[in-house]
Amino acid sequence: MRKCGSCGYLLLGDGDDCGRCGALLPPVQTTAVGAGAVDSAAPPDAATPSQSPAAGPSRPPFGRLSIPPPVPAPAPTPGPADAYAAGSPPPPAAETRAPGMSVGPTDPVRPPRATRLGVIALVVAIACAAGFGAMHLHSDPLPAGTNAFVAGEGVTYTSPDGSFQVQLPHTPVLDTRAITLNSIPATVYTADTQADGYDVAVASIAFPDRLSSLQMQRALDAAFKERISVAGGTLERKDLTMRDKLPAVEGRFNRNGVHAHLLIVASASALVLIAVSAKSGTDRLYKALEASLIVG
Repeated sequence: MRKCGSCGYLLLGDGDDCGRCGALLPPVQTTAVGAGAVDSAAPPDAATPSQSPAAGPSRPPFGRLSIPPPVPAPAPTPGPADAYAAGSPPPPAAETRAPGMSVGPTDPVRPPRATRLGVIALVVAIACAAGFGAMHLHSDPLPAGTNAFVAGEGVTYTSPDGSFQVQLPHTPVLDTRAITLNSIPATVYTADTQADGYDVAVASIAFPDRLSSLQMQRALDAAFKERISVAGGTLERKDLTMRDKLPAVEGRFNRNGVHAHLLIVASASALVLIAVSAKSGTDRLYKALEASLIVG
């Protein structure tokens, strides 16, 4: 406790001026007593003149009790849990990352299960189709000596009346005869190639004059029926169709277990006929024959 030398006010604490009048207090003297220290307020020195306001600015009073200024808190030190060293930029926040930016390793992308099953099903289907195709080729082989013909080779035949051109497996046997078809006289030019297990025949039925659409349609139907009756077969299917923008009729018939495929095309002045019958490979022989047909 100290006492103001100007007004006699008693002060507690370590203030340097009086809380009532603001006068400066005398400095505190420390006297050592044993192992400790005792603070005592020294009496004012008469020889020391009192400090005037001109000596320097006086501190503002803190009040009756002096409060020491706050001590600044120590700066925090980085702990061992810090994942990034000083100077390394932190990873971008989730909302600021660019699309597709990866922070760490990711698992390899795998196709969805449905896609994998679809691919497997497609592979199985292709394998089954190939297997069925191979079985069909073994169960329905081509007749001997016709492989080259099916591959696009053969002998080119042109009808004498110029109504069509076609390829045959080998040199044909030719025949010409006169007939009456649906009360209309006509000339038939035939080319026939026969061998063990198959028969490939083509013909043109030429009329002396151009026929009307109705006459040509009747002649087409009559030629189809006559061909089947001459062959002695049983009709399995008949389809009216078009070939090179010309009316045509296509049919299938069976003769004693031998399958036959027939096509007749009607032009302005003739009927063009192609036919295949074989013990096996009938469809492939017919496709090769039909693919080479050029109706003039």
